[in-house]
Amino acid sequence: MTIFGIIWICTLIFCFFSKKEYMIALAIVSSILQCDNVFDFGSFAVGPQIITSIALIIKVLLHSDFKLKIHRSGYLIQVTLLALGFAVLISSGFNNTLNGILLRIVQLYIYILCAFSMRQMGYEVEEDLIYSLVRKITIFALVIGVVQFLMTSSVLPRIGVISQLLYNEHSKNVYFYSDNYYRVTSTFMEPSYFAAFIVGAFYYFLAIKEKRKENRILLIAILAEIIMSFSSSAYGAFVIAGILFFACSREGKLKIALVATAIIGFGIMYFAFYNVLDSVIFSKMASNSGVGRYYLNQKAISNFQASPIIGNGYKTSRASSLLYTLLAETGVVGLGLYLWANIQIVLPSIFQKKNRRMPSHYVGLSIAVISAVIVQLIAVPDLDNCSYWMWMNLLFLYLSSNKEDRNFNEESII
Repeated sequence: MTIFGIIWICTLIFCFFSKKEYMIALAIVSSILQCDNVFDFGSFAVGPQIITSIALIIKVLLHSDFKLKIHRSGYLIQVTLLALGFAVLISSGFNNTLNGILLRIVQLYIYILCAFSMRQMGYEVEEDLIYSLVRKITIFALVIGVVQFLMTSSVLPRIGVISQLLYNEHSKNVYFYSDNYYRVTSTFMEPSYFAAFIVGAFYYFLAIKEKRKENRILLIAILAEIIMSFSSSAYGAFVIAGILFFACSREGKLKIALVATAIIGFGIMYFAFYNVLDSVIFSKMASNSGVGRYYLNQKAISNFQASPIIGNGYKTSRASSLLYTLLAETGVVGLGLYLWANIQIVLPSIFQKKNRRMPSHYVGLSIAVISAVIVQLIAVPDLDNCSYWMWMNLLFLYLSSNKEDRNFNEESII
């Protein structure tokens, strides 16, 4: 067990036997500590998110007669996620690949059940908890982003305690240990993983109109770190999610301000920082990274063509994006279920009725989920991506914390 692991397990035990709010907060915090391991067995390690998710599920089961429930609000989303998990299992079983990746499938099921557990716990918490939690975690990630940038750019030395508490994963994919690295990754392994969190945070806070004034500085800080990530995934997700936000927003003045800001911002980036845009967007496909991703995608497409309906089994392919990866691993069935689950989340925000506007918190969380999806489809080929499931957990938590939703009927699934 790592030093971080000892601290985390002690904290987990305390939260488990304390208020539900503490357990919820710890589960969400665990989602952004991607570079940490609680247990390190040499050949493989276990991070805080999977352990904390299991604990949260157990806590819910103990307080609900060992039943998890599908709720009327969000019913189809939950059913689709279950079907996605089933598709992963069927594909792997049919292709005889279960032995090598059974633990990874269990991990995916744990994340799905953790989201359902959040849905159940939400009835006993207030929606203000979600806002407060996201705000504190975002500020923490921004501060760590500054510290990480100063250390990886050699302005500050790498302090041992920081490594032990935030970066005890020493794989080659953890850019905290790179020299002269001038990009923000915060507590994440690399900029693309950070993008799945930070782009969603920007639109979450932007969507909450009543809190927008107090979050102006926070929004500027988030935008600054998105830019300093120098990530094509972050930039692409920011633009596409911005278009979705524009479609969801019913504020005319805000839309005009967004368009004007986008034009001015692009003009500044194009004329003053063209080299940045050229390296992360315009010439990306011609770079070594782009060429490498091309060959990975071609291999995934070849695997998909060999089994287009159910794929070749979970975690048997790894392309440059989740789009190609899911096609190769789970075929059109798995990819279709994944896309449909997320489309259902954002559709109510886009097609709002005049007499029943969606709450701003829901709009913000739905776009945050979709921001993570966009990042996955651009450059994060992991269905079990930590930031994606963090936003999904928060969305499910909100669905039941919203007082208008408390009287819906429920059907037991366990």
